[in-house]
Amino acid sequence: MIRALPLVALWSAVAHAGGPEALATIKLSLPERVSGQAALASQARARGDLEGAAAHTIEGCFAYLLLTFDPKGEPCVQAEQAAGALPSTMLLARLRGYQSNIVAWTLNWDAARALADDAERLARAGPGPETLAGETMRSVHLTRGGVELEAGRFAAVERELAALIRLSRLAGDRIGNVNGELFLCRFHVKTGELVLALEECNRGLAIARQLQDSLLLATLLWQRGTVESVRGDLATATATWEEGLTWAARAVAPYLVLTIRTELASALAELGRFDAATSHVDAIRDALAKGRAPPSFGFQMHWARGVIAAGRGDHRGAIESYRAAQASPIDSIATSSLVGEAEAHHGLGELAEAEVGYRAAIARVESARSGLAKLEQRAGIMQRQVRAYQELVAVLWDRHGAGAGERALAIAEAARARALLDALSGAGITPTVDRLLDAAGLQRLLPADTTLVMYVASARRLFGFAVTRDRVTMAVLGGAGTRLELGARVDHYARLLATTDDGSELAAPGAALYADLIAPLVGTSPTGTLVISADGPLHLLPFEALFVPGGGFLVEHVDVAMTLSGSLIAPKAAAPRSSLLAIAAPPTAPPFAPLLAGRAEADAITTSISDPSVVLVGVDATEARFRASEPAGFRVLHFATHAVIDDRVPLRSGLLMAPGGVDDGWLRADEIYRLHLGASLVVLSGCQTGTGEVSESEGPMSLARAFLYAGAHSVIATLWDVEDRHGPAMTRALYRELAAGQSIGGALGHAKRAMIRDGAPPRTWAPWIAIGAPAVRPTLTPVSSPDRASIIVVALVVLGGLALGLAVVLGLRRETRID
Repeated sequence: MIRALPLVALWSAVAHAGGPEALATIKLSLPERVSGQAALASQARARGDLEGAAAHTIEGCFAYLLLTFDPKGEPCVQAEQAAGALPSTMLLARLRGYQSNIVAWTLNWDAARALADDAERLARAGPGPETLAGETMRSVHLTRGGVELEAGRFAAVERELAALIRLSRLAGDRIGNVNGELFLCRFHVKTGELVLALEECNRGLAIARQLQDSLLLATLLWQRGTVESVRGDLATATATWEEGLTWAARAVAPYLVLTIRTELASALAELGRFDAATSHVDAIRDALAKGRAPPSFGFQMHWARGVIAAGRGDHRGAIESYRAAQASPIDSIATSSLVGEAEAHHGLGELAEAEVGYRAAIARVESARSGLAKLEQRAGIMQRQVRAYQELVAVLWDRHGAGAGERALAIAEAARARALLDALSGAGITPTVDRLLDAAGLQRLLPADTTLVMYVASARRLFGFAVTRDRVTMAVLGGAGTRLELGARVDHYARLLATTDDGSELAAPGAALYADLIAPLVGTSPTGTLVISADGPLHLLPFEALFVPGGGFLVEHVDVAMTLSGSLIAPKAAAPRSSLLAIAAPPTAPPFAPLLAGRAEADAITTSISDPSVVLVGVDATEARFRASEPAGFRVLHFATHAVIDDRVPLRSGLLMAPGGVDDGWLRADEIYRLHLGASLVVLSGCQTGTGEVSESEGPMSLARAFLYAGAHSVIATLWDVEDRHGPAMTRALYRELAAGQSIGGALGHAKRAMIRDGAPPRTWAPWIAIGAPAVRPTLTPVSSPDRASIIVVALVVLGGLALGLAVVLGLRRETRID
């Protein structure tokens, strides 16, 4: 689904003309608004109020423009004359603002920008933009922002949006605030922040329903349907758009009627309701033929036709329609049409043409992302367009078979690494690898005994890569099943691991997953270290717990680590000087259970390593104390606390801290991103710290990801709830291995193998995963052990003391005995 049309300012008459008669006009249709404003203008002239007459004439022109898109019609000619006859330029500025809005809908964006600039120049002589009367200046920000949004110039959008919202709030402009919510909703849709988009839409809708403004209601329902469709709920989106279409028809607002018809056409086509979809496209065609819509709607019509043709299997018809839509200056229409055409060529077996189309779409995605400042927005763009990368991998396989390995690997890595490199750069952190790597670049990063296993889940197939220093292997993993089937298998096995101690229940599904996912890439006798870059449902699979032919779990044969990108594998530069900072067992209140094992974890750390450490336990584990300890200066950070994962808004996930001062008692993901760390390792000993809503391009939006993006080299996190009594055992084993000089991947592997030897079931060790650079060594020092001679001396001293004490006791007894 694509969100296709520019945002239009819907400043209502409430904000402009004022009075009860203006309040009543918002419930009228556009033709009624045109005639109603003409009547109000006539009454104002009769009482000698020329400024009021001009204001109503301009409002009538705006309604006429929304109805006809004709700036030369009689109502607008009259508005130009009335505004030009006044000494003040404010009303003329308002008219220019309206004209710029409507011209933007015709996609003549240079003309729209010029009219907005003229409106701003004229308005500067009037009331400040922070006053209620200064709505023209605020309208200009809305117009410019809408234009830049559709053009994909996101940095400019953020500037205009910030100005609109700030000035509307200062002015107490209720309608301006509604437009701000609408603008935010649309902006968040474009950048993939869908939960935030839904919140903004719903806030605007609440106000619009109070006002019963049919135009605002239609527009906001259009946008809310957009959010619902992008989130994958087409049935709900369709119902929302149908309600919006009702309000748009009631307002007799053709631009909204046609816009919503476009959305409904594509949604119905994806639902397989092709006849209903075609009826909406035919209505758009008729409006264009009769001059009732600007020619720009032709791009949307062609795109919707392409979706319908593709759904019906008419690849030639889809190509023709998508090519016509690619001329659209709207970035999302052009990009999605490129992808659609490439898919149609792929369906026809025209592989060279498909490759060209996917590469062109990827180039547009890269360009759009470069204009965004915020990490989550860049991720959102990639999330919506990652399909082009995945399907290009499939095309390269179909063209070249196993010989496509190196080229396809570079595309797969680009889809993963781009957001990571952007994030580290935005945080002021210099990554070891500061550019996208090709296959040879990835191979140079790998230690001699390490194999990178990377997966790509296209629409119909799962591909796998095995990368070592001297070779790249690519394979189609046909045994994995469809994406849906694979997801069900992973979910079933993870649930078994988390709940059963019966190995017989695990053997068959664990061996089957190994045979389908690992064996075709590294064989049945793996060695060394496996670093796995997952895709799709595989992000939540504990690979170490798969069964290897011949017996045993995979972790009993090799060390296993996960990575968001091959770029993370490289060992980093020297870590900070201080050793370890731990946060453990902050006070809890319902619904959180007491963290009894948190203190035991802190003790396990301090009894395993002798390095100077800062350990904040209980009431001392506050955000303020944590920040005052300067976490960027530590090699290892350890959190033994509760975690809360918010799948709806990942930035709100967090780690429980002790309350104190102005802090809220939570270290949230958005705060973690800003920590600027250099830690070799972060250990998140809480429940589900490696999980979260799965992004198509970047995997789980987890707390582990937040720490990696903040600059940590590696993170050890969990895939499900960890029992309190097992945390200290894992911590003790892990730090014992780290202090012995093991790498992060090796230490976790040794710790798991030790627990297996001790008879621990998989649910106690399988959820712990290492993500990032497994070869990094944090360089911790073990607690000193006395040598053998010292032990003998101490033993003799102790024994001597015991003998002396015994002699004294016996002597005393002899002296006090009564004969």
